[in-house]
Amino acid sequence: MPPLVSVCMPLYNGEKYLRESVESVLSQSMSDLELIVCDDCSTDSSCDILAEFDDPRITLYHNEKNLGLAGNWNRVMSYASGRYIKIMMQDDLLGRDALERQTALMEANPGTVLSIGNTSVIDKDGNVMMERNRFKEDGVISGIKYARKSLRGRNIYCEPPNYLIRREALDRTGYFDTSLIYTPDWDLCLSLSETGDIACTCTHVMSFRISDSQETSKIYKRKVNNANVDSDKMFIKHMKSGILKLNMFDYLVFKAVIRIAAVARVIVLKTGSKEKRK
Repeated sequence: MPPLVSVCMPLYNGEKYLRESVESVLSQSMSDLELIVCDDCSTDSSCDILAEFDDPRITLYHNEKNLGLAGNWNRVMSYASGRYIKIMMQDDLLGRDALERQTALMEANPGTVLSIGNTSVIDKDGNVMMERNRFKEDGVISGIKYARKSLRGRNIYCEPPNYLIRREALDRTGYFDTSLIYTPDWDLCLSLSETGDIACTCTHVMSFRISDSQETSKIYKRKVNNANVDSDKMFIKHMKSGILKLNMFDYLVFKAVIRIAAVARVIVLKTGSKEKRK
């Protein structure tokens, strides 16, 4: 019988934090899960670390060639068999009750397409840098309204480990858009939100680690201007669909806010790099 949840971990040279990340999945308060790992041609000891875990819920796949960020995200999800799917990054951490609370909410609310919750940002040593407590109680919110709110300039869905996706909804929308390098996760959440409601929980779902080992952080620091272009492309894609009823004024506001946010993120990433060198 398929598990209730498929936790899908795209892997590439994640040896530094991989063990801790995997342990946060395997120690969940609910055990009806599988952990699917898809290695994108790592050159470090990541696969050796995985081999140390004696847990039948773990399955490791190897790509014949490097597929890149979104490409590997799609590949690992293609192996999932669960009713719900969560993308888990190699250096982030799941809250112990995350899957139990998120699945319970979605089971109780069949019209929901994904679930999100409260999160935190941690540094390379696991120290909490920021708490992001958006939800004071569990409930259901309009997917359309939340999508429009996020397009005021910030990805308030947060990072992929925050959201749990209903597989049926994913089958309708398709996987990550590989033409988007910097915003495929945000784009997918928008597409899902256009088809149904969101189950939100006040539970701490995940901790997002800011570190130089993150593949997305490395890409972001190298090509921040291209990231802005990518964000614009995502917005226009959803504006043209007509579902969110976006207009040119919305687009201009989005462009302004996203560029301010991009500068702020680069400053944070540079600060983290300086701290590492001390």
